[in-house]
Order: sequence, then structure tokens, then C-alpha cells
Amino acid sequence: MGNRIIGMVTLVCFIAYLGGCSSARFISLEQYQKRPPESRPNIVGVMTMDGTFCEFDLRAGTVRIEEDGLTGTLMDGRLITLAVNDIKTVQIMQSDTDKILLAAGLILAVVLISISLGGGFFYFY
Repeated sequence: MGNRIIGMVTLVCFIAYLGGCSSARFISLEQYQKRPPESRPNIVGVMTMDGTFCEFDLRAGTVRIEEDGLTGTLMDGRLITLAVNDIKTVQIMQSDTDKILLAAGLILAVVLISISLGGGFFYFY
């Protein structure tokens, strides 16, 4: 029975890992700046007023927001500074813990129902 529990926990964690735990969202720069600094997610991209999308390389450093603009390193290595007035939206990576918990709960429910019905197609050795 102990091996079954370990197998179930491993399966749920693996499926949650495959599902990912974050997603990209577009919000206005004003919405981003209203958040407390310690809870601001990384900016991974910017959509400008003319429709150009700039994707930032976070390995090269974080994107900095100053009073006159936003500065960051693009994926091609160029350093860019955009005026605040030129920014339509910012793309952020935000955790989706609700989605992961829902998926893990559903998977755990299927595994538990299968085991309670005599094992079903889940066999843990």
C-alpha cells in the first residue's frame, strides 16, 4: 500500500509539472505599477502603441522601469529604452496556482477512484 501512495503522489506531481505553473498575460503599464514592488512579476515583453512587440531576454538582466521609460535587453542582445507614452501593454509571467491545483485534484480523484474500484489501469509496484 505504501508503494501505491508514493506512486500516486509522484504521478500527481509529475502531471502538475507537465502542465506548467505560469502563463503570460498582457496588462497595462499602469496596472503593473499599481502592484507593490515585491509582488511585481517579471516583464517578459512589451507591446508598443504602433503594434510592435518587443521580447526581453531575462537572462541578460531584469527590465527596469524608471519615471521616463522602460529599459531592458532584447532577445537579440540590443539594449532598448522605451518611453512610457510609447507602451501600450506589458507582458508578464504570472503563476497559475489555481489551474495547477485543479488539475492535480482531478488527477488525484481519478487515481483514488480507480484504486478504490479494484486498481483499474493504475498499477504501482
